[in-house]
Formats: sequence, structure tokens, C-alpha cells
Amino acid sequence: MPLAQMQYRIGAPRQRVWDRLASSIVQSMPIEQMRIENDTCFRGVLRLKLAGMAFALPIRVQAADISPEETLDALMTVKKGIVESKLKVSFVLEAAGEESTSVRCTVIEDKASPLMALLRGQQCRFAAEMFDNIRTELERSCR
Repeated sequence: MPLAQMQYRIGAPRQRVWDRLASSIVQSMPIEQMRIENDTCFRGVLRLKLAGMAFALPIRVQAADISPEETLDALMTVKKGIVESKLKVSFVLEAAGEESTSVRCTVIEDKASPLMALLRGQQCRFAAEMFDNIRTELERSCR
């Protein structure tokens, strides 16, 4: 069952949305100290607030499945002490006319420590907020 899903339209052709998708994702995430490992993987420090407390957690983002102009799946792994979460985040692009693209975003938990069950609501809100930030960045960059 997905933690969060969102679907929206961007007023740009699918190729333009695809060209800006990866950078929009990275720019929308609260990540510091990013280090590129290769063409499909980077590491960094994820800054977030959960249960009213600020956390800095190491994150690894790995592209898992790429079908140009159609889908981008990424595995995002956060692990620090007893906190562990591995999420599969998917973006599906579909043409919605010549000058419009439908973007469907989904995040599914692949693996998690028992502690994450206590934070599920906040995790869902964080994912929905990230999808909304990505939408805003795509709208801005695709003009």
C-alpha cells in the first residue's frame, strides 16, 4: 500500500518534463552535503522534522528503473542506528495532449525498522509535501 500518491498535469510536452524531472526531484529534497557516486546514485544528509524534532539522517538515492520519457523509479534508503527506511519512489509520465504531461507519483515502503511504524503519519505527510514541491519545481522549470 502506498505511503503517498499524487497525480498532476504540467503544461509542457513530456520530453521537457522528463528533461527536468531528475533535477526537480533533487532540488525539492531537503538534502545537504550531496556527493555524487555515479550516474545513477548519490548520497547526502537528509534534514527533516518528525514529531516536532529535527533530524539529520544519511540518505542514499539510487535510480532503480529508468524508461526515458516514461518512468523513473528510485530507491531511497535512510539508515542511522535503529532508524531504517527503504522507499521505492516512482514517477510515471504520460502525454496529456501536445503541450501537457500527466505526472503520477507514488512512494511505497520497501523495508523499515519497527520504529518507522510509529512515524507513519508523518512519513506520509513528508512524502506528499515532497511530491507537491516537485510539482511546483516542474511547473517553474518547464515554463
